[in-house]
Amino acid sequence: MMSFWTRHHACSERTAASRETAGVAVVIPELCLDLERETAVLVRCLESLDVEDWALDTPADGWTVLDQIAHLAYFDEMETLAVTDPERFSAARDVSRSEETSVIDAAVVAGRAMSP
Repeated sequence: MMSFWTRHHACSERTAASRETAGVAVVIPELCLDLERETAVLVRCLESLDVEDWALDTPADGWTVLDQIAHLAYFDEMETLAVTDPERFSAARDVSRSEETSVIDAAVVAGRAMSP
């Protein structure tokens, strides 16, 4: 079986804006535009998936497409929380530090409990 990344190679290409700004100081409006573009490419790729495609392996050993997306979603949520509600973010961070499993593993476990 071909991996998700092999089948959807065009979806993993970086945008022109990403390539142009690599290695230089970041300008926030340009960074936001680049993020919007990359998100749009990712969404288009994910919308094309069949349910079974979410279980395909990725180059990250032991991780599926669903695991990768759960990881991205978790950290996007935490980044948003850090900006919008720093106190709640700090509390969530402190709880995650006190748990036996790593934050990354916890995000993957939570993601695996979700449907695509």
